[in-house]
Amino acid sequence: MSLSALSRWRKQAAKQGSLAFPGQGRMALTPQEQEIKRLQKELEILRQEREILVKAAACLGQNGRP
Repeated sequence: MSLSALSRWRKQAAKQGSLAFPGQGRMALTPQEQEIKRLQKELEILRQEREILVKAAACLGQNGRP
């Protein structure tokens, strides 16, 4: 391990605190990033539900029902 690597890590830890090394290669998300991620998941679920409803409506329409 080089002295420059240790020095760089030490500076990162001093500057960013616990966010400097979140562990397991994952970056810590800011509250805004967490909200975006939650909303993206919710949007995907809603799109899937809409697709199911469109397919169901198409099937019901083919059976001669108004």
